[in-house]
Amino acid sequence: MLQEDLDVGRLDDVALAMWAGAVGALATIGDFAKPMGRRQLKKFQIPGWKTRKVAWETLPYDKQINLQGGGYQCMMTKLASKPVYDDVDGDRNLYLEPGSRVDDSSYPPQNSVNVNTNYYDRYSVYQKPQHFVVPPDQLQLDETLSKLVFQSIGAHRLEPIINSRTVNLSPIGIDGRMAVPASDLFSKIPSHVQEKAAFIVRLEGLFEQVTLRDDMQRWGGNAFFSKEGEILAIQYGGETQVNGEDPDRWNVLKFIFRSSLVSTVTTFDHLVSTHILAANSLAIAAVEALPHNHGLRHIITPHIWGTMAINIGAATNLFAPGMLVHRASPFDAVAFQEPNGDDGQLWKMIPALRYTKFQDLYSNYIHMKTEFVASDGKIPFVEIPFFEDGKILYDALNNYVASAVKAMYGESDACSSALQRDEPVLKFVTNFFDQNEHEKDFYPEEFRRAGEDCNVLVSFVTEVIFLVTGWHRHVGTVADFFRDTRFASTAWKKGEVQSPPKQSMMTQLLAATTNANYPKLTQSLSDIYSRDVQFKDIFDALHKSMMKVQQEVEERNEWREKSGRLGFHQMEPAHIEWGVEV
Repeated sequence: MLQEDLDVGRLDDVALAMWAGAVGALATIGDFAKPMGRRQLKKFQIPGWKTRKVAWETLPYDKQINLQGGGYQCMMTKLASKPVYDDVDGDRNLYLEPGSRVDDSSYPPQNSVNVNTNYYDRYSVYQKPQHFVVPPDQLQLDETLSKLVFQSIGAHRLEPIINSRTVNLSPIGIDGRMAVPASDLFSKIPSHVQEKAAFIVRLEGLFEQVTLRDDMQRWGGNAFFSKEGEILAIQYGGETQVNGEDPDRWNVLKFIFRSSLVSTVTTFDHLVSTHILAANSLAIAAVEALPHNHGLRHIITPHIWGTMAINIGAATNLFAPGMLVHRASPFDAVAFQEPNGDDGQLWKMIPALRYTKFQDLYSNYIHMKTEFVASDGKIPFVEIPFFEDGKILYDALNNYVASAVKAMYGESDACSSALQRDEPVLKFVTNFFDQNEHEKDFYPEEFRRAGEDCNVLVSFVTEVIFLVTGWHRHVGTVADFFRDTRFASTAWKKGEVQSPPKQSMMTQLLAATTNANYPKLTQSLSDIYSRDVQFKDIFDALHKSMMKVQQEVEERNEWREKSGRLGFHQMEPAHIEWGVEV
């Protein structure tokens, strides 16, 4: 299989090397240790994002980084130097005709599902459960696109339209000066569609200036939905298609929109915002500023275990030109790094990102539900599980952090007075925001006072822990979407509605790199962290609350599935790692 795929362009040397390095039995770790030590870490600059650094070392109790005596860097440099060949303009990198046979036990690569089976499923590299369970013959339906948005990874990208204005529901947004105004997009759809449109998902205005490789299709698109979640219209590249007018073109734009949505969330909401702006900042600040026996260090450590190790891989294999995201995208090398070493076109957008607190977004969600109540008192779209389940997980984390802060500093005014005398916490907050100085508008300004006010500290720590736990699971688990690249992909030939074999294999490799069996939020920290803990009672209370959240979400999912909806597992503590470990 491998040699044949190499010979006919369904695979190349770099794809084979990356696949061989990533695929195997899922890494399994059952516990992690108490923090030990504190020191300044040695770091290096992320290729293509020169103002941001990640650590290339960590402390002994953490998951270790093995650079193979310099061999790791040499391997990455060699892979990055190999040319990027898409092989989409000739008689190579093609699927076999139906009925074809191959000599070995692999499936004939007649479509991307066969590619996924040959390179991934047969090696059991994906975690369970599946979270986007849609029968193959229903993947192309309009209803499935609505499920992708309302009941899955696109939920936070929805913008309700209330009184002709859009309402933000996304923790990761962009400076309004960068986006195409929703009013401009709204005015370009027919009046009868405007009357029904209640939601928009905007992806236009982000990638138009990013240089493409030849023959590849640009990410982008906007989609309009009714109050009931029905897809009404899609815009792409100045074109507007209304549901029902041109079925063939409609299916093309649906594919572009689905693919662009998942790709954008993967790149900016997951990789940039969660791995680097949140997890990396939290991990480095905690290790460099907080003594090993500090209460806040004990609270944070479970949520940063393994972060240094995973982020050195992200920095070297995902941001740089010539590496995995570049090859599994439609963009040219300058999108990832300019020839003179300046930031890549994609990463130059990072300073425009803005974080909105989940608490504030949930208030927006409740306001939307109130506005959309029908005359019979019912809410047309039923619910958005990301917010419904996210809220109970968030509240449990908030109670956990608040209890720890109270235990460390006391209550009311005395709490903030004691906090202000805690020099390590002041250094921790300063370190965190020094790392984000070039993205100084990303986090709410109030978070900079986390070393002065206990309420702000609780809010800040809760939000970041939520980012690296439930949110990370929501935006970072993408294997189900890429099993069949006729549903969604990260790179495809212009005008086509499925990735070629090599691009399918690389897209699916992106998903395979986010899988491992590590401790989950339902496991008690009193057991896996250490029995000699500073906050045993608080850890025990957290465990009980996580089990309660798990039970409630399971009951909700039972109802959802009986109602013909998707189960939403992304806020189930039994499936959420303690931090950004994968």
